[in-house]
Amino acid sequence: MNRRNTNLLDCTLRDGGYYNNWKFNKNLINDYLKVISDYVDYVEIGFRFLDKDSSLGETAYTKSNFLKSIKKPKNVKLGVMINASDLIFYGNKNIPKVIKKIFPRKDPKIKFVRIACHSFEVEKILPAISILRKNYYVIVNIMQISELSEIIIKKVCKLLKNKISCLYIADSLGSLTSKQVIDKNNKIRKYWHGDLGMHAHDNMKNALDNTLTAVKHGFNWADGTILGMGRGAGNAKIEDLIKKIKKRKTTNIDRLINNHFVNLKKKYKWGFNEFYNSAGKYKIHPTYIQTILNDKRYKKFDYKKIINNLKEIDASRYNPNELMYSLFDRFTKKNIKTLNNINLGNQKKALILGSNPNNLQNKKLLEDKIKKENYFVLALNTTKHINEKLIDYRISSHPLRLTSEIENFRKTNSKIILPTGILPENILSRLDKKKLYFYNLIIKPNLIKISKDFCILPSAISIAFAIAILIKFRFNYIELSGFDLRKSSADNTFDILKKMNKTKNKVAFKYLKNLNII
Repeated sequence: MNRRNTNLLDCTLRDGGYYNNWKFNKNLINDYLKVISDYVDYVEIGFRFLDKDSSLGETAYTKSNFLKSIKKPKNVKLGVMINASDLIFYGNKNIPKVIKKIFPRKDPKIKFVRIACHSFEVEKILPAISILRKNYYVIVNIMQISELSEIIIKKVCKLLKNKISCLYIADSLGSLTSKQVIDKNNKIRKYWHGDLGMHAHDNMKNALDNTLTAVKHGFNWADGTILGMGRGAGNAKIEDLIKKIKKRKTTNIDRLINNHFVNLKKKYKWGFNEFYNSAGKYKIHPTYIQTILNDKRYKKFDYKKIINNLKEIDASRYNPNELMYSLFDRFTKKNIKTLNNINLGNQKKALILGSNPNNLQNKKLLEDKIKKENYFVLALNTTKHINEKLIDYRISSHPLRLTSEIENFRKTNSKIILPTGILPENILSRLDKKKLYFYNLIIKPNLIKISKDFCILPSAISIAFAIAILIKFRFNYIELSGFDLRKSSADNTFDILKKMNKTKNKVAFKYLKNLNII
């Protein structure tokens, strides 16, 4: 195949947005478009997310007003990506309404729409494809191609035949080798004779080789981003693809990189490292790695612990809205002890102990206060700021945090409360079952409900889970120590408490309004 005829698609402003929340300044965007349009014919300028989030930048939505405000070169075709999950969330009958919401009218500056889709979602998005193809080139991006059998590939190809402009495969887990790319190509080409594209991830430093291998074996579309900026370890570098496929020098792109992207990479630190390499090797979704690397609560020695535990379960799926919280419903526990097995006695006051030493009361004063006033003490995770004998129960509700500290929990003498189904038995078996108690946690945005057997919360942050437990126990006086409650706090504790206070749920509000912060 003539590589010079390969369609190069750059998706820096879309895929790179996973690092900076799609907040690219206009100078960068205009410089980027001016330069990149001289090298590629297609630019995926951003997403069209359905749900509005004010914390995200303009390339998360790429609305018409934004598109009018940028300097689009005439010789480049702009496109957007939409997630299949957005299209099918409300059911097939509502897809026309969803499309209308995402695309209120035909946008003359948008030429193509790419749908990011799991294989099991393909049939559900066919009505959306039928509507979109009237105004745009439609591309379907099949995720996690490394995990798909030939039977599933055949079904996908059959469903999409003659319905779309191009079929893309995405190595979402960054686990493919060049040999496996050839094998996937051979399977796909039995059933698909249209345009075929490759979107590679660089978890194992294979993105460039895999893309070049795909092109060599007949793929006529290929993805890349500036400096590989993209989710997790990132993508194939567009500048390398231009050199290898188009046989062109990239002097202007190099200048663009020096002016804008070098500083971005220093700040966000995307790219290959040993942890992404392990994720690719063990089929762990790279966003788990990106999450722990960007979370200051985790240290380098935690990363390997988390990876070692994640590889014991199916961690190939990642839900960006719920993190790992979908795990809570996956693991059934038999013969477990619940909070209903706990007898509180005559304790009337409760204390939640956090891990921030700068916001703790004086240790001796705090310990004396607990003894004198007979506090019921919940300690978050493995906080060790007071005498262990004064802690009634420890709690943890974040799967990654618990996974990283499983050995510390094993060593503690305190009893432990966890959400039902937080982790599979092969990990929890390391803990003493005599010390374990469970309380079911369900995650639903903007909803709070606390009952005898379960709670519904907008987040699985540990302080919210602790407060729910105390409300379940009907404490009407709760104190906190060891928390950073500033609005700018990285763990959003302030925002979570604010949401719990504002809830219309009468039980939650009744007890939270007396919250005393020390």
